[in-house]
Amino acid sequence: MIAPDRNGVMHSSWLLCYYHSLILLLISILPQGSLVSLLDIQGPLFRIEPPYRFEFSNEVGGRLDCSAQGSPTPKIEWLIDNTPISYIKDLRIVLSNGSLIFPPFPETGYRPDVHATVYRCRSSNEAGVILSRFVHVKAVVKQKYEINVNYEHNVILGNTAVLRCQIPSYMAEYILVTSWIQDDVNIYLNTDTGGKYVVLNSGDLYIFNANPNDGYKSYRCRTVNKITGEAQSSVFQTRLSITEPLGREKPKVSIEKYMKLTVKLGDDVILPCVAQGHPLPTYSWYRENREDRTNLRGLDLTNPRYKILVEKAGLLKISNIRLEDEGKYLCWINNTVGEDTIQIALSVTSPLSIQISPQLETIDLGKDVTIQCKVSGFPVSSQSLLWYHNGQMLNSVANRHKINLTDERLHVRNVVKEDKGMYQCFISNDMDMVQATCEIQLGDASPELIYKFSDQTLQPGPALSLKCEATGNPPPQFVWTLDGFAIPENNRFVVGQYVTIHDDVISHLNISSVKDEDGGEYSCTARNSIATVSHSARINIYGPPFIRPMSKVIAVAGKDLTMKCPVGGYPIESIVWEKEGKLLPLDMRHKVLPNGVLKIETVNKLTDSGTYLCQAKNHEKQVYRRDVQVYVSTPPKILPMPPALSGILREGQRVALTCQILEGDLPLSFEWKKDARYIQGVSSAYNIQGGSGIVIRRVDEFTSSLVIEKIHSMHSGNYTCLVNNNAGTDEASVQLIVNVPPRWTFEPLDQNIKAGHSVIMHCQAEGYPKPSITWKKSVGVDTTEYKDFSYEPNVRQHGNGTLEFTSVAKSNQGHYLCEAKNNIGSGISKVVFLRVNSPPTFPQKTKQVTVMKGEKAHLMCKAEGDNPLEIRWRIEGKRVNEDVDPRFSIREQVLEEGMISELGIANVFRQDSGTLSCLLSWDS
Repeated sequence: MIAPDRNGVMHSSWLLCYYHSLILLLISILPQGSLVSLLDIQGPLFRIEPPYRFEFSNEVGGRLDCSAQGSPTPKIEWLIDNTPISYIKDLRIVLSNGSLIFPPFPETGYRPDVHATVYRCRSSNEAGVILSRFVHVKAVVKQKYEINVNYEHNVILGNTAVLRCQIPSYMAEYILVTSWIQDDVNIYLNTDTGGKYVVLNSGDLYIFNANPNDGYKSYRCRTVNKITGEAQSSVFQTRLSITEPLGREKPKVSIEKYMKLTVKLGDDVILPCVAQGHPLPTYSWYRENREDRTNLRGLDLTNPRYKILVEKAGLLKISNIRLEDEGKYLCWINNTVGEDTIQIALSVTSPLSIQISPQLETIDLGKDVTIQCKVSGFPVSSQSLLWYHNGQMLNSVANRHKINLTDERLHVRNVVKEDKGMYQCFISNDMDMVQATCEIQLGDASPELIYKFSDQTLQPGPALSLKCEATGNPPPQFVWTLDGFAIPENNRFVVGQYVTIHDDVISHLNISSVKDEDGGEYSCTARNSIATVSHSARINIYGPPFIRPMSKVIAVAGKDLTMKCPVGGYPIESIVWEKEGKLLPLDMRHKVLPNGVLKIETVNKLTDSGTYLCQAKNHEKQVYRRDVQVYVSTPPKILPMPPALSGILREGQRVALTCQILEGDLPLSFEWKKDARYIQGVSSAYNIQGGSGIVIRRVDEFTSSLVIEKIHSMHSGNYTCLVNNNAGTDEASVQLIVNVPPRWTFEPLDQNIKAGHSVIMHCQAEGYPKPSITWKKSVGVDTTEYKDFSYEPNVRQHGNGTLEFTSVAKSNQGHYLCEAKNNIGSGISKVVFLRVNSPPTFPQKTKQVTVMKGEKAHLMCKAEGDNPLEIRWRIEGKRVNEDVDPRFSIREQVLEEGMISELGIANVFRQDSGTLSCLLSWDS
């Protein structure tokens, strides 16, 4: 019901109030944090996007899948001409998962608006809407058909025969030739048969150099229905009729003289060219000049990508097709009698793809955003690039949406709230259509009131509804107040709030049966994490003066205080304030405004605490008084702490940080932070090795202490004490630096290395301050005396303590000392040994030994090098084995830097003459 007041103002009745009461109830039962989860959304992205073309048999039926991911889970719909489709019994079903089902149907059930039309999948959630590519659906009704070939095919001896499957025109687009059957042998597409047969992608069979033997063979073509998978062979067979030439005949083309071929990028293609004549025709290939299309140029057949398949035949194979191969080709056929030509227009395609950048962008209101789509594939035209926003095609509107087709960009100027959502770019050609998706989210925006209630003057009795509407990101929350105080708690006041589909927030304050005491200044305040905005207006209700109860007021010492007297009733002649029986203002710090607002500058605890009385009076001398208690509280102030504790603390010591309050009213609340993270009473997050951690102790009401019983390097950081009471907050920080003696992170190790190779010796340590790493080398063989590293050309010391040797030499061998120091403690050091293994050598390479027959020969071989070494003896290439011939004996002596091997041969005779060799091996 709607009822006017005596001023003619219309007001909503109980029905409207009950409606908003319901909204408030629904909001109040949402779990805490649910509003945030509703705002934590992600736009839809296709997980499965349906294909550009979809053909199915009426006997089998078909299924189109479409699914998307997002948060909340996106809704899937199917459209025809942007209109959602409906269920049609036995013909079309949409499943709950988004799949579109076409059940099998009889020939009489065919409907073009269902079975031969263009569909589209739409996915949507709170973030926006996206569309799939167009889906061209075609149901193929099964029809009877026969595959035939000519009963007989005439061909001149030595020429090329072309056999072709005869497929009914109404089935031609669904039937593929898979092979030809010659007697009982299959000839498949693109199969090398030694130059006798070729089956092109068109299904035509080429038989080269026809001879009488070919006339005794039968041919049949085999096909498959790509929709149903049904295989079928030609009903009849065909044979070649080989004829002798009747004199000279000019070339007669056996196939179409003008044709178009399409091939995918990277594939191979065969350009057909064939004719019959006598003498046998010759074939030449030409190509239209790309720069000047009126000229032809001969094809360079030395190009390895070009190949004439059969000598004296005209089929041209082009391998690994490139985009530049597209164009017009001409085959010139001639013999001594005449000539003819075949023209072929070759088109090259490559799959379409599209990439969008950015894929997700957060933009503040009023800023500009540019989205770019990079398109690849062929053929494609920039004019076919389409832009969509939330499922609606974009054009340049009001100069804010600028579409640049040349560089494939969409520029949105001065972003407004309606610009958020899903953007898509589509590109298409005759074979496919692809799309890419970008989500634009709005950055944080301060609340803005877009609708506000106004001042009203009413008689008591009717219902009243006040409305505020705000926009902002995150969506703001509303709070209502009356004269600066919370809305009275009674069942006549109901507050409701909801979010529109445009993310605007609408809030109502509904009052049923207003009373004179309800008059005053009402305020709606919209607040989000960025800012706060308020609106106030006066609602006057006729009646005597009335002052609503005021809760105690807490003022902060040193700050300004503003109090408003919550007066109802109308009209009001005057509002005054008193303190302890004295009319205010008492001094220059006090200001009393006509609307009942009392302002006190720089509140003083001693003079401004106490009881204040507000008095309202009308022209009929009716008076109403109400007092309020004002308490002045002093905010806390922390005794300054030292700026840093450094240079005196070492690991294992104990430290206590004290936070002491100079002034401030009780109760006081203390909290501690380390590096901006809150510390609990005994925080497991800061328990360090050995179980020692941080303990917070409340010494007394004004002091808190943070104690670390055993400090560790991980305790270094910035510590902050925060204290607050009902008047304010204060904080103080101190930096704690723990000095840590060096300890190894990479302890140096002994190294063995071949001479001439490179080697790295690591030495790394940690501590605070950062340790310095130095290397020293032992003097001579004594490992007790070390000197600082002098310059050595093949040695480099890195800043991290690593020692690097390049092309190490024997002179680099020795003991090395690595030291890590930071002036905390005595430092650490480690001695390691670098052994350089020299390759073994023979000081004497050859030697001649003469021995008398029957005597014992002694042959000695000395090797120098690092042990372990092994020397083996050979005579004329055969290894000497003591166990096989007892006349041989071998003795070895290991030296400090090498070894000696002696070979003894007892009772030598002439056959022992020859070359003996010793072979040296080295275990590195």
